[in-house]
Amino acid sequence: VFHGVNFPWEETIFQARYTHHRHIQQHTHSSNTDKRLSPPFPEMGFWSIVLLNLPWMAYVSGRTAEEGDTMYCSWLRERRSKPNAEMAASMASFLSDDEITIIVEGTHLVAHGHIVGDKCGFLRSAIDFESSKRNQNHGSAFKSESTDTPLEIHVSNYSLRMVQWILQHCYHGSIVSGLSPNPQICCDELLELAKIAEEILCPSLLNECEMRLLAGKCNRCFCWCCCRTVDQKTKNGELTCFYEVRLPSSLICARNAIRIIETAEHFSSSVSGPGHKLRTLGTKNVDLPRPFLAVKHISLKVLLQEFLCFWKSDSFVSYYHEVLMEYDDVVPCQKYEDLVAMNLVQSILDELTGEE
Repeated sequence: VFHGVNFPWEETIFQARYTHHRHIQQHTHSSNTDKRLSPPFPEMGFWSIVLLNLPWMAYVSGRTAEEGDTMYCSWLRERRSKPNAEMAASMASFLSDDEITIIVEGTHLVAHGHIVGDKCGFLRSAIDFESSKRNQNHGSAFKSESTDTPLEIHVSNYSLRMVQWILQHCYHGSIVSGLSPNPQICCDELLELAKIAEEILCPSLLNECEMRLLAGKCNRCFCWCCCRTVDQKTKNGELTCFYEVRLPSSLICARNAIRIIETAEHFSSSVSGPGHKLRTLGTKNVDLPRPFLAVKHISLKVLLQEFLCFWKSDSFVSYYHEVLMEYDDVVPCQKYEDLVAMNLVQSILDELTGEE
């Protein structure tokens, strides 16, 4: 029983959705506010093609002898194998007034203010702040008339890798490369990225992190082309993409469960806003009221079912010592180890019982 609904959680399908932009249909940032952009480019994949041609993408979605092709999206792989230099140059020229530079760890990442500002509240605020500092009455808000250089956004709180994943999601609707093939490392990456997604006000990225943790295959694409369904009955060049994952998860296991549960506690006070759109599909569909609720529930189940395996793992040793650090003058011994284990089992049972 999960929030009043009885279903076989091992067979549950989870669905999320996000808004995808065909192309720019809003006013440009030039002085001619009546001018609308109508690019002669593929509408559905406009921003995806832009992402593919950004200089920094060559370093995060390349091909290595050890890993093979690391790009998850078949649509992008096909277009990367048949590059169109003329279109790339035309798109770069078309978007020149929208160009910004995000500087992180000394690396300059070319991006575009319209799409990243629309998807990410933190970047939108940073762009607005830097634009206001230039205090221009004419010309692009993103470029200086005197220097013709893009607006610079400095990001110091997050790593280069995390920022690149944020940008991939903003442009394409999905992370397209770079997650570790190691399940434990990949799990840690997604947990860190989920916390960042909440901090930077990017709820669709938070949804994606949760869905990857639930998925049987975490290294896959959820873009407008790879997703389950696309609802094109929308306005202003927007469409709604629905993507689904099915249990069992490849990442939620005894070794990772305790870290996932601890991260889920970070979202325990969060309330689902308009951007959180996760639900279960089955005999009765359930809209999940807050982020990471499903991930926590399944992690509790897995931890309880595989508790003996967890008890013998390094993860329990780390958890045990963290618990002991909360008390003074406690010497590790078998008695305390057993007590910590029993208390943890009881806490899991209390959590699961409280959800019914």
